[in-house]
Amino acid sequence: MSTRVVITGIGAVTPLGIGAETLHERAVAGLSGLNDENENGLGGKVGRCLDFDVKNPLSRREMRRMDRYTQLAVAAADEAIAQAGWGGGLPCDARRITCYIGTAIGGLDTLETQHLVMHTEGAEEVSPLTVPMMMANAAPAHISMRHGLHGETTAIVTACSSGAQAIIAGVRSILLGEADAAVVGGAEAGTTRFTRAIFNAAGAISPDGNSTPFDEERNGFNLGGGSRYSRARISRERPRPRRRDTGRNRRVRALLRRPPHYSAEPGRQVCGLCPQPCA
Repeated sequence: MSTRVVITGIGAVTPLGIGAETLHERAVAGLSGLNDENENGLGGKVGRCLDFDVKNPLSRREMRRMDRYTQLAVAAADEAIAQAGWGGGLPCDARRITCYIGTAIGGLDTLETQHLVMHTEGAEEVSPLTVPMMMANAAPAHISMRHGLHGETTAIVTACSSGAQAIIAGVRSILLGEADAAVVGGAEAGTTRFTRAIFNAAGAISPDGNSTPFDEERNGFNLGGGSRYSRARISRERPRPRRRDTGRNRRVRALLRRPPHYSAEPGRQVCGLCPQPCA
């Protein structure tokens, strides 16, 4: 039977609220998580995760060692992994579970804060935790250590497509036989004043907060923070509606299909995730 990849757990921390179900319900209802924040020439709207309580998923020690970006990532990953049924133990060899997390900037809040500390208090006052907190791969590293994942752990940094490419990387690792499961997703905390200033200077921020991608009259986008994660797993058969994942007795939430890309040879297709010709 052919190898298929299914999603069995989803987690989210967004400006619309905490949890994947909350995100879906409020998005379908047409609610917005954007807030007007016009200050010091920084116009537009900003999406902040105001409902997120960092003390809920993290200990005080963990909080001090994570940038806001990583905190959001860990919280969403916890929900996805719990929903997938990994609470009682990993479903397969930990060495065959990969983790790919996408981010455009990483721990920019930490970088800004410590840069200010250096200029106001002196270089000797800069936190020794700055590097592990600001680096882009902090989120996948913390998620892997937290849940005992020993497969490839990587940060995907490709601007706005980082999260989507992280999902593709996880799916590819399963299809190519390098992994049996993967934790994938994206996270960002790009709502600092400096971030808003540099994007505003580039003319990328919508002055009226009306972000309409692909629209002819679009005038920019809005900055926001949040994270969304999925837990993907290998399946040896096509999942049916309401059917349960035979590996962990969990409901299959989605089937990830291979996008076809036509090759130069007439009548042949090449999978968008691997080089082998598809039937």
